[in-house]
Amino acid sequence: MALNKRPPEDDSKLPTYKLVVIGEGGVGKSSLTIQFFQKQFVDYYDPTIEDQYIQHCEVDGNWVIMDVLDTAGQEEFSAMREQYMRSGKGFLLVYSVTDERSFQEASKLYRQVLRVKDRAEYPVLLVANKIDLVGQRKVTEQQGRDLADELKLPYIETSAKDPPVNVDSAFHELVRIVKSFPVEDDERKSQHGASKNAEMEFPSQEATSELVKQMTKHERLGQHVLQNKKELLIYEEKREKCREAMRAIEKNRTKQGKKSWFCVSETTFLKFPTEDVEEDLRGEQKFIREKYVETQEEMKQKVHELKQMEGARDLEQRGFLLQAMTKQI
Repeated sequence: MALNKRPPEDDSKLPTYKLVVIGEGGVGKSSLTIQFFQKQFVDYYDPTIEDQYIQHCEVDGNWVIMDVLDTAGQEEFSAMREQYMRSGKGFLLVYSVTDERSFQEASKLYRQVLRVKDRAEYPVLLVANKIDLVGQRKVTEQQGRDLADELKLPYIETSAKDPPVNVDSAFHELVRIVKSFPVEDDERKSQHGASKNAEMEFPSQEATSELVKQMTKHERLGQHVLQNKKELLIYEEKREKCREAMRAIEKNRTKQGKKSWFCVSETTFLKFPTEDVEEDLRGEQKFIREKYVETQEEMKQKVHELKQMEGARDLEQRGFLLQAMTKQI
């Protein structure tokens, strides 16, 4: 009997699989995700902050909804990882066979997933990517399989470059792993659509609350450091933009094909949903990266000024402020 190649009109009862693609920067997470969803290879490197893809997919003859989050791998966004990990129900753990450091970091990321989930094991597929770059390969297949055995994870080798190798297989296999993995009651309800509307979006309500907490923390820090009313007014303006951006997240999050990205400022995360205009997006990201460097220099100057303060009432509090200012969000 021929399989139905079109998803059902009523998808309310379809299982939803919330998958997260994690790994170090530059390992090809976005290339794999775009190849799977859009069937094209992206041959330039533009560091991802966060992209979400939602699509009906047929796995083993059954229709499912894939809700996939492509995440940042850069060190400056490492604080966001736990938010992604709390939301995901399965993970593609990607490293590049041309990058030994990404291979070494893979085990650390897996252990972080286990810690965040508070589980002894979790649905994760170890993905060795960029196998098309044969002449640049530094991590052998045997090394990859040995690591998979050590972590007790399934293993697959992929290439997002046309013609792709095992890209569809990797995502489909992760769905199978999640499906076969024992889940707790609340996770089971979400997976089978009972609370799909509440669970479809990234970040979760918990993650959004965490952003607000970070914003409040940096507000307190700003009140200690900023010295005059003009600076305080500028600070309040930035804070209000943060709030507006967060409200925009909730309105635009579930629109299929909508891209979004985070920029990091000295106060909090700012998020601006954008249309899928790649050239404009790259230009804006470049501007933000340059602004972030400039902001870091401003922060260093404020740290220097704080170090010069005389008569701090509470040395422990002063040390906390210094640590908070120098720590990347």
